[in-house]
Amino acid sequence: MKKILSIIIFSLLLTGCFDQTERLIENCADYKFDEYGYQFKNDPLNIRDYTAKEKLKNNNYNRTWSWCEDQSKKYPKKFKAQFKD
Repeated sequence: MKKILSIIIFSLLLTGCFDQTERLIENCADYKFDEYGYQFKNDPLNIRDYTAKEKLKNNNYNRTWSWCEDQSKKYPKKFKAQFKD
């Protein structure tokens, strides 16, 4: 039992160690894409149902992603606080 508990705790600690920048950029792009009133042709309401790769095929989303990426580099602490899940 202790072994299983230690494995669970160790795995939880490891997940917190990985860089979450890409997920934060996606959160930002989703938020801004919706805020600007853009929509996907096939399904305007469920932006989170698409993978990042599918979303980036949309030119407006791609530009929004690039803007968010720039913001994450210019203001990393603010960006992380604003778009953390």
